[in-house]
Amino acid sequence: MRKQEARQWAKMLSAPQPIADVVPDGWRTAKEIAAEIRRSQSYASKMLNRLVSEGKLQRRKFRILTGSKMYPVDHYKDV
Repeated sequence: MRKQEARQWAKMLSAPQPIADVVPDGWRTAKEIAAEIRRSQSYASKMLNRLVSEGKLQRRKFRILTGSKMYPVDHYKDV
């Protein structure tokens, strides 16, 4: 590999990583809600999905940093 190619690769690989979204107040994840109501995350997710389908909650994905990776995670808010 030539030096010029190596510099191009280094430049591409050092590009900034995606930035996490700023989650507005009032939006919470199923994990956070489950902890608050002292239920499993699975149970909370089922109930949240039901409430979303009934139109009682809003669901929106925000990109958040979990450990070393960025993931889109569902967040919920009262209507």
